[in-house]
Amino acid sequence: MASSMEPSQLSAKQILNNSLVLENICHCLNFKEQLKAARVCKEFRETIVQFIWRSSCKDLVVSERDDTYMVTLNQTQDYCLGLKDFLQFFHLNRRNVQKLILKNCNHRKLRELVEQLEHLTYLEMQYCKIAEKTIEELAKNCKGLKTLTFDRCLAENCNSELILGHDLTVDTLVLMSCLEELNVYNRHKVKMKYETLWDIVRNLRLTKLSLNSSIFYEGSERIRDLVALENYSQAAALNFYKTLESLDIGRFSNRASWLLFVKLQLPHFRNLQSLSIFIDLANCVLINDSVATLISDACPRLRKLCFKQCKFQLQDFSLPVSLEHLCLVWCWGITWQNLQQILQDYPLEELVSLNGHYDGDDGQCFYHSESLQSLTIETSLIKDMVDIFSSTKSLFPQVTTLKWLNSSECCYTHPQEMRYGFSKIFPRLQELLLEQAYLPAREFEQLICLQSLQISLYEGMSWPYLLTLLKSSSLQQLKLEMPTNIITSLCPVLTAGPDWHMKLYQISLTRNLKLLEMPLKLLQNALPFWLDLLHHSQEMKLKFYDWYSHKMFNQMFVQTLLNAEKFPSMRRTIDICNNKVDCQILRKNIVKTMESYEFHCNSRGHYFIEI
Repeated sequence: MASSMEPSQLSAKQILNNSLVLENICHCLNFKEQLKAARVCKEFRETIVQFIWRSSCKDLVVSERDDTYMVTLNQTQDYCLGLKDFLQFFHLNRRNVQKLILKNCNHRKLRELVEQLEHLTYLEMQYCKIAEKTIEELAKNCKGLKTLTFDRCLAENCNSELILGHDLTVDTLVLMSCLEELNVYNRHKVKMKYETLWDIVRNLRLTKLSLNSSIFYEGSERIRDLVALENYSQAAALNFYKTLESLDIGRFSNRASWLLFVKLQLPHFRNLQSLSIFIDLANCVLINDSVATLISDACPRLRKLCFKQCKFQLQDFSLPVSLEHLCLVWCWGITWQNLQQILQDYPLEELVSLNGHYDGDDGQCFYHSESLQSLTIETSLIKDMVDIFSSTKSLFPQVTTLKWLNSSECCYTHPQEMRYGFSKIFPRLQELLLEQAYLPAREFEQLICLQSLQISLYEGMSWPYLLTLLKSSSLQQLKLEMPTNIITSLCPVLTAGPDWHMKLYQISLTRNLKLLEMPLKLLQNALPFWLDLLHHSQEMKLKFYDWYSHKMFNQMFVQTLLNAEKFPSMRRTIDICNNKVDCQILRKNIVKTMESYEFHCNSRGHYFIEI
C-alpha cells in the first residue's frame, strides 16, 4: 500500500495527488487556521507557503498598533496578529513578499526579517525609525529592490525626522544597484541641503525622484559663481539626466536653490515626463516668460506639470506641446487670458486648479477645449470660477470626469449653487464629484451619460431631491457624503405612506445602480426604505459608514439590521471593515462574533459595513 511506502518509493503521480489533496484541505482553512497548521506540520507548512501564500502574500501592508499587527494581503484581506504569530508568518513568507508597506513598525526582529526579503522589489516605510545600517543590509540582501520610499520616518539615533544627506547618505543608496525610484517625504519645515540633490544627480540612475522637503543653498547667488559649478556638475550627471522621467523636487526655500536648479539642472532634463515645482511664496521668485520658455525648450517630452505656491508674471503662457496634465495649486498672477490660452492652445487631457487667484477681466474670454477629459476646480476663493465653468460660453465636449470642490465656511448650510446647463457644457460627463456644491435636480435628469456621482449632503437637502438621484437611468455608483459638523434628518416624507413602494418599484426598473454608499445617520433615518431598495436590487451593494466604531457596531443596531424583514436573504456574509463575516453566526451571538475580529477604519477614517 502507498501508505506503507517510503517517500522515495512514491511515484510522481502519487506525490502530485498527495500535494493536491493537501492543497484542497488548506484552501478550506481560514487564515489563522492555516497559520496554526503551518506551525505544527511540515507538509502543511510547505503546501500553504508554496501554493496558497505565494500569490496572496506578494503584496503586504503591515501596521503596528499596541503590540498587535494589522496585516493586509494584496490590498483585500485584513488580519490582526500578535507579535509571535506575526513574526512566524513573516518569516515563512520571506521568499514570497515582493511589495511591502510598513506603517509605524519599529520592532528589532521585524527589521531583521525585512533585511532578508531577497525577492523584494518595492519597500515603503511610513513613520518608522530608520538606521543607516538597515539600508546597507537591504542593499546587500535585497538586490532587486527598485522602489524605496520613506514617508515621515525618524532617524533612529536622534528621534527627529530622517533627513537625506544627513541621517542617510547618498553613498549608502548607491549600493542599491537596481534602484529606480526614490521618494523621501518630510514635513516642509525639514530642510535638506541642495548639495544632497547634487550628490543624487551625480551618483544615482533613477527614473523617478520625489523629495518632499524644503531645499536650501547657503552659497552665493551670483550667476558667475553658479556657472563655475556647471562643468563639474553636468559631466558626472549625464546618466541621471538620461534616465529621469519624473521629478518632484519639494519646496525651494530660498532664491539661491531655485537659481541653481534653473541654471544648472533644468536645461538638461530632456527625457523628463513629469515635473512638480513648489516655491515658497516668500522668496519673491517669479515664473516669468523666460522660465516658461526654458521649461518648454528643456523638456520636450513633458506630459505632466504641476506648479505649487508659484507667482506668475506671464505675457504668453508657453508650455511644452506634449503637455497633457496641468496642475495649479495656490498659484497667483495667472490671468484669465492665460487660462483661455491654456485650454485652447494645448491638447490638455487634465486640468487641476485649486485655490489661488486669477487676475484681469474674464468678460471677453471664451473657454473651450476639445481635448480636456478631466477637470478639477476649487471655487471657494475664486468668485468668477463658478460662472466660467458653468456658463454657456464654455464648452468641454470630451470631459468625462469633473470634481467641483468648495470649502467656504457657509457651504454646509448653503452650498454653492450652479443653475446653468451642465448637460450642454459637459455632454459626456460620466463621473461627477460635488463637494459642498449644489446642482438642481433637473440637471441630473439631463446628464444621460453620468455613471458615478459623489455628492455632499447639506442641511437643506430634501427627500425628493435624493429620490431624483436614485431614479437616474444611467447611474451605477452613488456616494453620499455628510460632513461631521452638520445635522440632517433626511428621510421619506411620512405623508407618502404606501407610495414608498410605488416609487421604489419605479426606481428599480429605471436604474442600474451597483453601489450605494451613505453615512450611518442617513441609513438609520430610513432603514426600512433602504433595505426595501436593496431587496429589490439583487446586484446592488449597500455600504454605510461612520467615524466612530461604537456607533457603527452598536449591538442593538446590528441586531435590528440583520433581523429586519427586508434584509436580503441571499447575502450570506457582510463585509465589516474588509472582513467577511457570516450573517448566520453573527445573528447567534453578535457580541462574541464581533469581539473575535479586529475592525479598523479605512484611509478616510471610516468604519463601514457593506451588504
